[in-house]
Amino acid sequence: SNSVNPERTTTVQDRVLRDQTLVSELKSLYDHTCQLCGCRLQSGADTGYSEVHHIQPLGEPHNGPDIPENMLVCCPNHHADFDNGMITVDPKTYSIAHAYDDAVSGTQLRIRGGHQVRSAFLTYHNDVVVG
Repeated sequence: SNSVNPERTTTVQDRVLRDQTLVSELKSLYDHTCQLCGCRLQSGADTGYSEVHHIQPLGEPHNGPDIPENMLVCCPNHHADFDNGMITVDPKTYSIAHAYDDAVSGTQLRIRGGHQVRSAFLTYHNDVVVG
């Protein structure tokens, strides 16, 4: 019935709401520097620009959690490459494999003190998102 659809839509949207405080804190920890390539974009004279990628995606069908252990700070290009399955990160060594960017392939994911990246989320990304 039609009455089910609005509730279902609301539930999915609620689940996908990002915790902006966590996102801001993580971007600040990395000073808007991509954890894959080390690139730092700017959106102003003193303002950095970065995006936060959820390793196990939020929302249906993946239902990844909105927690720092499931987040990476990325430049827009590497965020898109993650989404498109062009990148895998080894859950044990944090070594990056990139489908076409040789400058990044074989390098290590940059992880700063105070941020843990959970290997289970990397495994999920590699197995399910990349396949």
